[in-house]
Amino acid sequence: MLRCGCGLRGAPRLWQKVLTQTLKKLGCVPQKADPQLFMTHERGVLTLVLSCHVDDLKGGGTEEMEKRILDGLTKAFGELKVQRGEFEFVGVMHEQDPQTKEIHTHQRHYIKQLKEIDESRVSFASDDQALDSAAHGLFRSLVGALAWLVISIPAIAVYVAYLQRQGSSPNAGHLRNANRLLRWLRKNADGLGVWFRRLRGPCVLTVVSDSAFKAQDYEGLVMRGFVVILREQGDLMTGSSYACHLLDWSSRKHGHVVRSTYAAELHSLLDALNQAFIIAYSLTELMWGPQPALALVELFRTGSLAVSVEGCLDARSVYDSVTAEAVRTPADRHLLVHALAVREYLENGALTTLTWLDTLDTLPDGLTKGAVDRTALRTLASQGVWRLTGAQPASWSRAKRLLRI
Repeated sequence: MLRCGCGLRGAPRLWQKVLTQTLKKLGCVPQKADPQLFMTHERGVLTLVLSCHVDDLKGGGTEEMEKRILDGLTKAFGELKVQRGEFEFVGVMHEQDPQTKEIHTHQRHYIKQLKEIDESRVSFASDDQALDSAAHGLFRSLVGALAWLVISIPAIAVYVAYLQRQGSSPNAGHLRNANRLLRWLRKNADGLGVWFRRLRGPCVLTVVSDSAFKAQDYEGLVMRGFVVILREQGDLMTGSSYACHLLDWSSRKHGHVVRSTYAAELHSLLDALNQAFIIAYSLTELMWGPQPALALVELFRTGSLAVSVEGCLDARSVYDSVTAEAVRTPADRHLLVHALAVREYLENGALTTLTWLDTLDTLPDGLTKGAVDRTALRTLASQGVWRLTGAQPASWSRAKRLLRI
């Protein structure tokens, strides 16, 4: 088969194969960390970056390289629809300031399209009364629509995760909560989204993790969350503000069986670091050009990636255990190996610093708990600023340890 046929199971794969081959012929190189992110470099300088989602492409680069890629794609696939400065990509609006080149992403247009579920069908129902089949279908549809908003509004992630867990047997209370969340989104839509502002280098990749552990007799709920931000370099200090980009975030149930807050926080930190290291690989290739996979592994092993990675958490027990002169054995003895893994990241430089933060400054606190203030998280996303207002952070790094010795 030379062309992918609509409706065939193999069509998406064949289309992706053809698109990738075409981009490679035009000089684009896919990243090791993200094969759907292509880039070009000239004399070690980044000239174009391009992300792909099926047949939607988004990118930026020099005028010369942009023209070359567009001409090549037009020759291969026919006339293209090209939008610049302001456009919608995978449901997210992108708006670039023509002067500063800073970018604002949001989904205000999508929020306006969503409709609340008619509550007249549950007007006299108690919160714990099960929904009928019709209301059940409407509930699942609305929750699915709300979940799409998480890609630009991290502050609602924990609420959406809660509603998604009720998908198999929702009740009237869950329906009312879904409508309530939609009303809040409509009321605050203008202040929601993610802002990418201009940063002054050098920058550091900061990952902040958090976990919420709720012990119960027969079942438990353990949520984990993290944010990965690229911020202007500088020691974290109370009363200071840092310009940054919010690059990634997550709010979901733990994939590990945990029996204590210590275990939940330690596993959450390791999961968050794994995601941060993948982003660090991507930034390294963007800054230094394409790298062999073995070269990236060696750079990681020696702590020599293009951008430094620092970890933050609010669990003092985990921080004290990992940064002690000899890593302390936790009550759950099998977790000693996990604590040693974090320490080895610090020793070999893969992780430059481990910082304890006050809960007030722990950004993903709003990704793991419902009844907390989300001002810091919303300010980070919509303004690109992280302000520290809690107690003075405590930091540990290999460099400081060697200096103390």
